[in-house]
Amino acid sequence: MWRSRYGAMTSIRLAPAAGPLDSGQTLDEVRQNYTQLLRQKMDPLAMGFAVKDVRAESLQASRGATDFGEYFVYFSFFLVVSALMLAALFFKLSVEQRAREVGLLRAVGFKPAAVRRILMSEGLVLSAAGAAAGMLCGVAYAYAMVAGLRTWWIDAVGTTALALHVSPISLAGGALGGILAAMACMWATLRGLARVSERRLLGGQRAWLRRQRKFRKRWRGKF
Repeated sequence: MWRSRYGAMTSIRLAPAAGPLDSGQTLDEVRQNYTQLLRQKMDPLAMGFAVKDVRAESLQASRGATDFGEYFVYFSFFLVVSALMLAALFFKLSVEQRAREVGLLRAVGFKPAAVRRILMSEGLVLSAAGAAAGMLCGVAYAYAMVAGLRTWWIDAVGTTALALHVSPISLAGGALGGILAAMACMWATLRGLARVSERRLLGGQRAWLRRQRKFRKRWRGKF
């Protein structure tokens, strides 16, 4: 029934010899003896045998030629940078709005370094709380996206074999990046305020910033 150009047999069954010439061999011993004789009599390479890891080849073929992971990283890079810039600007704005408070602390005897430490510690607590909330919201958003791809948008991926993989390293890296960006922006803003007198800070930092921006525009216009 299964005859082909390679022959008529599809399998060979071996069993210990029975009868008066029975040697008392077990099935494992028969298998080992047959394997040794087969290797001595046959050369697999000469007969055209080839060994292939079918499972590994199938997995490699299923991945495709396009690495979508890199594409998602490239597309998300602009969103991540925009989010970091937005967070940094918010922290900078919060520091500038407290210019009168900075001027008051310095007027009553606090040194610029002490004022910087106070505001930086407050910003650290606030940014850490925001990073923790952001991690939870990010995981929830990713779970919702994967659930949507498995159900409502299944035509976009063509499979339901999708699962959310949360990496603690990625979460920690994102949170740490946001905290460092906020701290760097606050440090730069407070360093700029250190060069402003207490009288100007008590009078309002915004007016001073407007004058500084006009001065910069005129200075750049000369070149």
